[in-house]
Amino acid sequence: MDLVDQVIETSTRYSRPIITHFWIVEYKDGTALPQFDPEDFHENEYWRALSESHDQWLAGEMPKKKDIIAIGWYPINEDLAMGIMKECGIPCLPVSDKSKRVIIEEDEEPYLMREVKYSYSGLGTQQTGPAKIAHKYKIGKNVGTPYEIIYIIEIT
Repeated sequence: MDLVDQVIETSTRYSRPIITHFWIVEYKDGTALPQFDPEDFHENEYWRALSESHDQWLAGEMPKKKDIIAIGWYPINEDLAMGIMKECGIPCLPVSDKSKRVIIEEDEEPYLMREVKYSYSGLGTQQTGPAKIAHKYKIGKNVGTPYEIIYIIEIT
């Protein structure tokens, strides 16, 4: 089974959208947290990348923020795609070399989001139905303020 067939089969089995990019959050101390660990491919939760306490988030309180200096969307390569699908059941397709990194200043709020659409284009079939694919990767800062900046990587 080739990679595209594995992606479609994984997407159908787990009913998850196909992704092409993953995030990395960088910190002031020189460390970084990727969405998927490159050693064992487990998925890190985005809230852990941004703050110290999920319980505070759930309680509606603003948790202590980590010292973030940058965020970015980066393309998934074939090795990472295979590991993520095997470990997490998340269908991944290495289709783009586009990436985007945004510097985050001390008082700014990072923003990351994927938009998903259904498409027969190149992936969905009459047997499987349309494929769910994350086709827009948004990144920016200060959303909802006069200082809002948003960039979009579009997968076509």
